[in-house]
Amino acid sequence: MKNRRFKLKWIIILVLLLFIVIGGSLLLMMYLTFGTQFTRPENIASLYSTLKLDSSVDDENAVRTFDSTFLKSLMPESDTSVKIIKLSDDPGHAPEDKFDDKAGKYVRRVYNGRRINIAVTGVDSRLGQRFKHADANHVISILADSGKIEIISLPRDTYADAGFEDTTGFNKLATMRAKGRNAYLKEVASIAGLDKIHYWGEFGFSQAIGIIEWLGHEKPQSTLKILRSRQALGGDDYQRVYNQAQFMRQMISNNFSNLHGIKGEVIIRGVLSLIESNLNTSKFKEILHLLEENGFSGNVEDITIKIRPSFPIEYKVYDFSNPLTLLHLTSKIDAAHSKSRKDTSKDQNYDDSEYIYKVLRQRIDKIVGDTIKNPSQVINNLKIYFEQKAWFQIDDSTDRYDIRTAISENLQTAYMMMKDTVSATEVKNKVKDEDDLFKLKNN
Repeated sequence: MKNRRFKLKWIIILVLLLFIVIGGSLLLMMYLTFGTQFTRPENIASLYSTLKLDSSVDDENAVRTFDSTFLKSLMPESDTSVKIIKLSDDPGHAPEDKFDDKAGKYVRRVYNGRRINIAVTGVDSRLGQRFKHADANHVISILADSGKIEIISLPRDTYADAGFEDTTGFNKLATMRAKGRNAYLKEVASIAGLDKIHYWGEFGFSQAIGIIEWLGHEKPQSTLKILRSRQALGGDDYQRVYNQAQFMRQMISNNFSNLHGIKGEVIIRGVLSLIESNLNTSKFKEILHLLEENGFSGNVEDITIKIRPSFPIEYKVYDFSNPLTLLHLTSKIDAAHSKSRKDTSKDQNYDDSEYIYKVLRQRIDKIVGDTIKNPSQVINNLKIYFEQKAWFQIDDSTDRYDIRTAISENLQTAYMMMKDTVSATEVKNKVKDEDDLFKLKNN
């Protein structure tokens, strides 16, 4: 019985071995005879035709071409230096996003020519409050001898010795502004790796709205919300300062050609009237002339962005001149806020144009009643609203004009009563420069 089972086992093994040998031989013969035909270029098209792909023949060159859509859907795309995120064509979505992987890297500076460093600071303060945090920190560095511009952007939470105990968490660039402008600018230069800051420009929430509106954005408050967002767009403060730098980069490029002749004079005077700055019109024009003289024409490629301290991540590059991009980002931020929002009635009031108008109207009416009795007190109370350009937070043009007129005219009257004609004239001229700037935009 055992011998029979043993013989049967070996018979099965021999049959299997015979099958493998015969099958392998047949496959080898088929490959040698036909296999190489399928790897020849002239036979590739016929292979694709069996997959029911479109094919066509170029009669002139007798070369077959085919639609590679099917293969692309199966195979990964080739690696490139710019990564693309593909989004749907739905109007609620942005176009393809690009990434900048160079802005956060540390590269040893090889430029040894002259630099003109202009600090651009966005401060965070409530209407009527003089206390300032440096919410947005940038340096527009003019490479005078090469006709290039570097925008160096510094996250607000970058460590800076503001004189507090380290355990408080207050030793950061944002709070350095509260120590005074000189101390703040010195720290900005140090973090940016520059010897000094030559000029500065500073503006708050209301002024930023005015500038963005003049640049042609139909919903300036929504654009500003995008530029101030830290969490909803990812990347925390690093991506946020990159977004702000990218916005400045695009606006410089888009508007540089307009800064000439009488038109350019109106623009420069008007923009300077909206912010606080130690730059004047003649110095601004001198810097522009120096740039042009060395080949700068406004090309976006001539403006680079650097994040300091270095933080080598890939920064998303958005086109802030594209309304579709703005719509997508606004929707994304609103969706994120709706999930995390609890009791924000107070903040919502400060985002409400009608509410702001009522508050300002009440405060101004209370202040101007003391003009004759105490003009110095009126100046002290109204000056901050004028410097902040508080009226830009009001959407309705009639209400906006009403608030601006009440602030500026009562301020001029108080200055004249104090026999300070220089300050009164300055207020009058700034109002005129602002009017001229927006008349130019409307025309």
